[in-house]
Amino acid sequence: MIVIRSMIYVSFPKPPNHFPRKVHWHGQLSHHVYWGLVNRLGRQNVEFVKWKEKAPVKNRDLLVTCLPNNNYHHTTRIIGVENDTLIPARWSSPTFGKFGIDAPVDDLRALEPLLKRAAGYCVLSNDVALGKLRSGDPETCGHVEHFKQLVGGNYVVAPHPIDKQRFRRIPKRKFSRNGFMSRHRMMIYHKDWRKSSQAAIDLLLEMGYQRGREFGVVNWVNKNNPLSMRRFTQKYNIVFSGSYSETGPANILEFLTQGFLIAGHEDWWDGYGFPQTVWSYDPRKGQKMKENLAYLLDDGNVPEMEHNRDRILTDYLEREDNEWDYFCDRLVEVIRCAQT
Repeated sequence: MIVIRSMIYVSFPKPPNHFPRKVHWHGQLSHHVYWGLVNRLGRQNVEFVKWKEKAPVKNRDLLVTCLPNNNYHHTTRIIGVENDTLIPARWSSPTFGKFGIDAPVDDLRALEPLLKRAAGYCVLSNDVALGKLRSGDPETCGHVEHFKQLVGGNYVVAPHPIDKQRFRRIPKRKFSRNGFMSRHRMMIYHKDWRKSSQAAIDLLLEMGYQRGREFGVVNWVNKNNPLSMRRFTQKYNIVFSGSYSETGPANILEFLTQGFLIAGHEDWWDGYGFPQTVWSYDPRKGQKMKENLAYLLDDGNVPEMEHNRDRILTDYLEREDNEWDYFCDRLVEVIRCAQT
């Protein structure tokens, strides 16, 4: 047990007890960060503050929260916990911007100045971004260095965690094949501008596939309803997302943990050795995208897809750096640095 003499306040949009009763990212974040700090720092040293309340921070106290918490305007004793793609353009432009695509993404331009008031910064990101960072990609490394400087060097970045145990409760074990709706195997996650997969839907229709027969499109899945989730896992083998900008993405990683084969945008999904699951908006890869989609909807490829699903899932479940415990250990490092 670490003995400290200052309070650590925690504030997120959902309270710690929201999760696991209900599946919500901010609830999961709040639950694991709060209890992770309680277990490491002692319950008497950690207190939750409602999202819209002013935290009573004084002296060496700290507030662990996320943007755009209003306390950023009242104190500099903040440890920010944020999602970040590690792509500089996401912080400087409200659009995707690549390949002439001006699709809107979250506008973060007004938020960066607030981080200058933080005492530390803990970042959750995806394996594509972290791979670029490890390989020394100049753009990614420059972005990280920029944000390090904003908080005086008190900065860590870690893989985006999810509660693996929670989402393994209704696992998909075997892929469906042959028989009723034998080709209705891929669910496309599509929700307006923020989670758009419209380009992939249009391409599938152009290729002659029928929506509602050979692939499905949904904008929300009720993960709080066990019966609904059980039906969902029986119906689909693959979850596809062409979302322009993601950090985890938490929602997709939850589907991965439940046993679905994931296909996603190359900015945040690298296929983990299975390139047929990688989607790109690069027009030079247009023919390859057609081939990938056709592969995913071919029943003859189910054994290979199932094998790769098992391999990717096993590797993901056995990793320790994508656990909440790993992230909370990094968070405590940042807290201790801010207290010195």
